[in-house]
Amino acid sequence: MALTIHRFDPNDCHFPQPRLPMWPAWHRGTLQRWHWPAAAGTAALAGTPRSRGRYALHAGLQALGLGPGSVFLAPAYHCRSMLDAAIVLGASVRFYRLNDQLQPDLDDLRLLLHSMPTTTPGQPVRAVLAAHFFGIEVPLHGLRKLCDQTGSALVEDCAHCLVDGQGRLPATLQPDGGASGIGGWGDIVIASPYKFLPLGEGGRVWVRRPGLNVNAGGPAPLSRELRTAARLLRSALQPAARAPTAAPITDAANRPFGKDIIESDGGAHSAHFDPKQAGDRGVAVARWLAGGCDWRSVAQRRRQRYAQWLQACQPWQARGLCQPVQGPLGEATVPYMFALQVPLGAEVFDHLRSQGVPAGRWDDTASGPGEAPSPWRLTLLHLPVHQEIEDDAMHWMLGVFDRAMAPLQAAAA
Repeated sequence: MALTIHRFDPNDCHFPQPRLPMWPAWHRGTLQRWHWPAAAGTAALAGTPRSRGRYALHAGLQALGLGPGSVFLAPAYHCRSMLDAAIVLGASVRFYRLNDQLQPDLDDLRLLLHSMPTTTPGQPVRAVLAAHFFGIEVPLHGLRKLCDQTGSALVEDCAHCLVDGQGRLPATLQPDGGASGIGGWGDIVIASPYKFLPLGEGGRVWVRRPGLNVNAGGPAPLSRELRTAARLLRSALQPAARAPTAAPITDAANRPFGKDIIESDGGAHSAHFDPKQAGDRGVAVARWLAGGCDWRSVAQRRRQRYAQWLQACQPWQARGLCQPVQGPLGEATVPYMFALQVPLGAEVFDHLRSQGVPAGRWDDTASGPGEAPSPWRLTLLHLPVHQEIEDDAMHWMLGVFDRAMAPLQAAAA
């Protein structure tokens, strides 16, 4: 079944390159949060490695037998790489709704799971993907029960969740080892450690259903191993990115907006998925270094940056101009990004990007026939909280954010 792609084309905007990295970048200071992992070795790392979370998802879905004649249910709000594995395997992709906290709408899922045998006879729902967006734990006990009732596999997407130095997710740290918390609900669980660590590669897949086996994967090509090692070595000699000192790059008030493009995918995967890379374990140097990360320091710094964004939003939230997806974090939560819902998000995003702030959003999404795209694709902003953001850089971003929000207050007055 062909999907409809809703894609934002920013070419007319002429956005400058971000003046700070969106994700953690290796530099001299990174070594302060690292210890050499030779003593522990890489054998302690849990899960089956892949080079990215998207390829870990591919390995997991392959183990579940997803393919032509089966259906894959994904959240209506997504990034395209959450769909690619199912598309490559030949499954039909359908979407379910989320509530305002980005949690699965169980009523919608129940309707889909029970009606699918009638609406798509002979095409069972083989797997349901549920994500802990931005590192915020989503309660999945209800969905787990629903999947058990209907015979569908639950795939738990932990790509936005921190994996510790032994390759463990928070649920695997619980003393009782029970099915609770992040990583404790899925038949298949996937993660994407490279989103938290400045290594360029890193994905993991865990199997929790007895009898399922994930292909161990082959070695990455030597050329990619060498390129990754050389890039990390060059980066380790560079200083951390500091706050920009130059004047604003462009006049945000007098610049054209981009275009929203609607097109059919023709059944093809996105450009983010490389089938040639799907079967390898990722580069060995990244897996080795991941075992030496001081993940407690990473967690502490990310929580600090999140709290700064949350405080900066309070005056604008009080005026009804924005709403964080999550308020203060729970004790065990490590954020991937600060997710902020802004009704006039297109204008704020435009201003932030025009000044070089590394703001993101999922504005390249898919929908099924006759379905509208997710309402969050242009209004939910992703703001960086990673551990390599220096204090001066953080204060600069907060200042640009206040200037981006100020026109909304004037318009609402």
